Amino acid sequence: MPSGGGGGDGAAAAAALDGRRVWLDAIGEVDVPLFWTDEELAAAEYPPLVTRVAAQRATLRRLYDSLAAGGAALADHLPYDGWLWAVAAVRSRAFSGAKETAPFRSRLGLLAFIAALGVVAPAAGLATPDAAANGALSASLSLLGYDLLFPRILRAVQGVTLSRTSLVPWVDMANHSGRVVGRADVSVEYWRDRYAVVTGEDVAAGGEVCISYGRQGNDALLQYFGFVRRGTGFAPDVVATIGAADLAALCELELARFSTSAAADEAALAGGGLNDRRRTAVAFRLEKKRLLRETADALRATADGGAGGNEKKG
Repeated sequence: MPSGGGGGDGAAAAAALDGRRVWLDAIGEVDVPLFWTDEELAAAEYPPLVTRVAAQRATLRRLYDSLAAGGAALADHLPYDGWLWAVAAVRSRAFSGAKETAPFRSRLGLLAFIAALGVVAPAAGLATPDAAANGALSASLSLLGYDLLFPRILRAVQGVTLSRTSLVPWVDMANHSGRVVGRADVSVEYWRDRYAVVTGEDVAAGGEVCISYGRQGNDALLQYFGFVRRGTGFAPDVVATIGAADLAALCELELARFSTSAAADEAALAGGGLNDRRRTAVAFRLEKKRLLRETADALRATADGGAGGNEKKG
């Protein structure tokens, strides 16, 4: 009966909505600098962060107002605070990757139709079996070849990359780990039409599955993901054409700009007087100081030519 079918559809829709609510509730608060107060941002003592967050806020406000003014009725269903939460949630949890022109599963019906034509055409006397088989094979290979090769040709000829951005429930809960950068991955498997998570390391039963958010510095990790990675380390390849001694002096000038010492920041983190945002801000500026100090020392050693490194002892 139609009423029964409608009831089944309604129940399925309600179940799907309940599932989405469970997922959205699990995402919870997204605490990134976008939501920090001016005082909390200032605690990082890093003016570029303040500037970038201000630009981010202005862009999101402009986009929201444009959508609302365009008749999207966005403001009626999603207030501005909800819009900010949604954008922050997607920005911090979605992943991007290469995109084919169509998923393989969506092509199965078309491939089945081509195969059916290859059988029906000889039976109806419209083509010889060999011609029908060759035509079906050519059409199938052309279809799959287009899906797989066209994005690569487009990238090679026009420099345009087709990309897919996905927000996958439960996969989006995976945290970042510096241990698996360059090894862990979340991707779309074309042939199986599914998402795959590669951890890049063995995970014991009951252990946390981590992924990599890519090779990003603490500036991006804090602004878009709301955390700071410790021990980023000095990268020797930053010394290119600028003299090592000059770079070391610049690092030391930047260190002198901070109002607190690294020891004071460590003491503040060890104490219990900071809320979560202040703790993150202090951890961020402490990592800046550590990296600047380590970089300055390494550059000084480079400028000195490793003095003493070839001395013989004893």
